[in-house]
Amino acid sequence: MKISYKFLVLGADSNGKTIVDSRSTITFMEKLIFEAVAQGFESQMANYTRAKDLETKMGLRPCFDISKEEKLKFLELVFQFKWGAKMKLPLTNYFSLVLSSGVACLTIISDGVIGPESNGGPAIILGNYQ
Repeated sequence: MKISYKFLVLGADSNGKTIVDSRSTITFMEKLIFEAVAQGFESQMANYTRAKDLETKMGLRPCFDISKEEKLKFLELVFQFKWGAKMKLPLTNYFSLVLSSGVACLTIISDGVIGPESNGGPAIILGNYQ
C-alpha cells in the first residue's frame, strides 16, 4: 500500500517525516498511516481468523490465530524511502509469534496504544526491532 507523501514530509509545524530511533523498541506510526497499514494486512490476510481477544490484551493489531494452519502466507513489509532506497524486513521483524496461544501479531504500534494520542512529532519512528 502506498502512504500519501504529505504524511511523510516535515510540515510547517515541524511535525511529520520518518526517523530512525535505535532506543525505540518497535516501530510507531501516526494513526492515519498505521490504519492504512493495519487494514492492508487485515484485508490481505482475511483467510486467517483474527485473535481480537489477544489484540486487546497486548495492544497490538492485527493478530491472527495461526495455531491450526499448516502453511502460512504473510505479506512482505518493505519501507521505500525517497530516491528509491528500500528496506525489506524479514517476517520475524514485523510479526511476533505468541507461542502459548499460536497467534501472530503485527509489531507496529500507533497513537493511543502506549499512551495518550499525540498531536505532533514524527509520522513514523522506525524502532530497533524493525
